[in-house]
Amino acid sequence: MTIHCASGDRELGFHTLAVNEQFQWDLCARARTKYFCHFWWGSKQKAFDVFTAGFFYYKKYVWAAKEDGIYSTHEDFDPLTKKFNWD
Repeated sequence: MTIHCASGDRELGFHTLAVNEQFQWDLCARARTKYFCHFWWGSKQKAFDVFTAGFFYYKKYVWAAKEDGIYSTHEDFDPLTKKFNWD
């Protein structure tokens, strides 16, 4: 899987991840911060905002890619919820 993430003023670059590998960064959530990521997994892809300030603010955001789509939770112990299908 390849991931590219950025905000309006912070480029996080392209990262190629193996199965069960993680990519993470610290947020400095200002009033108008928005982070966008594009995911590629073989012929599958999806792009969306992974964080937008001004909504709920959690200490941790977790996104997980599975064969049928993209899942999310806010803590490691909470169950993952499907958010997006692959395009």
